[in-house]
Amino acid sequence: EFGVVAPRTVQPPRSIRGAGVLAVACNADERKRVDSALGGATKVTHRRGYSAALKQVISSKPDALIVALAGDDKEGLAFCSEMRSNSRFFNTPLIVITEARNHSDPVAPYLTGANDVVPPSVNVKDLRTRVTALIKQKRYRENMRELYAQLGDDITSDRLTGLYTHGFLYAHLARQLEDAKRWNKNIAVGYIDIEDM
Repeated sequence: EFGVVAPRTVQPPRSIRGAGVLAVACNADERKRVDSALGGATKVTHRRGYSAALKQVISSKPDALIVALAGDDKEGLAFCSEMRSNSRFFNTPLIVITEARNHSDPVAPYLTGANDVVPPSVNVKDLRTRVTALIKQKRYRENMRELYAQLGDDITSDRLTGLYTHGFLYAHLARQLEDAKRWNKNIAVGYIDIEDM
């Protein structure tokens, strides 16, 4: 309609190869389980403390976070809440490993922004499936957002000047003329031609 080439289509990602996952506060058994589930296609980094994890998140921007909560871990819940309230990491998948019985409120991890909550005994294949699905969703959203941002510029703006394209001008002007005719209104159009533009 606006004289631009139809955009490429965005397909959902088929794999998560090259993804980075940060696992936080995992005990030895949980570390082994996470590494077994994700070691092949992703790079898994482990951090024991929450302050070290926060520095790692800021520096590496992982594709997903896995946080293990031992008992009613208030510091861990606060870390999850901080990740979710930070606009830079709002869309980063957050998986919490914990027992529901450890929390006075079983939905507490979800209230801090967890996308998924799994028990420490989670099956390796199940954990892999959950993390893979969340990372694919994240990457798909990012690709769609990038395409829409590009589309908005391409459809209405000239890449060289940043001004409205002729295609957009003519389509918009045609609508304005139709409205003016329908509502019996006057309309004035000014046209300026700038040499060598």
